[in-house]
Amino acid sequence: MPFSYSLVSTTLPLLILCAILYLVLKWAEKFKMKRFSGEMKVIDRLQVGPNQSLVIVKIRAKDYLLSVSKDVTLLKGLNEEVLD
Repeated sequence: MPFSYSLVSTTLPLLILCAILYLVLKWAEKFKMKRFSGEMKVIDRLQVGPNQSLVIVKIRAKDYLLSVSKDVTLLKGLNEEVLD
């Protein structure tokens, strides 16, 4: 078996595999962008104790006050009057 045939028979499958991996990663990146659309934003955070904080989060133009410690608890939905 000539050396060139051996080189082609090992290189070609590697190139095909790299192309497939590239396409899968591009598809996964598009899926990630659709799933996480950036409609959530942390407005403010106040540390109230060790491992305890209050967070104001904007989700789709609505503001929420969250308590964050070992778990996350929704305390209140806010409107603009409260924030001003």
